[in-house]
Amino acid sequence: MALNLQEEYNKTDIQGVINQLEEDLVGLAPVKARIKEIAALLLVQRLRKNLGLGLNSTSVGLHM
Repeated sequence: MALNLQEEYNKTDIQGVINQLEEDLVGLAPVKARIKEIAALLLVQRLRKNLGLGLNSTSVGLHM
């Protein structure tokens, strides 16, 4: 089964949230970059879960 990551991304409101973040916060480039990384990780995790690819845990450990 082929997946289109861009299609899955477009089904979410991730870009809207990122745009709001960019508008509301001045500077903080490292924080914004980390939030984008986490959003991408969560999207991939959701896709893996939907495909049944061995995610035994529903939580992700994100240590900064």
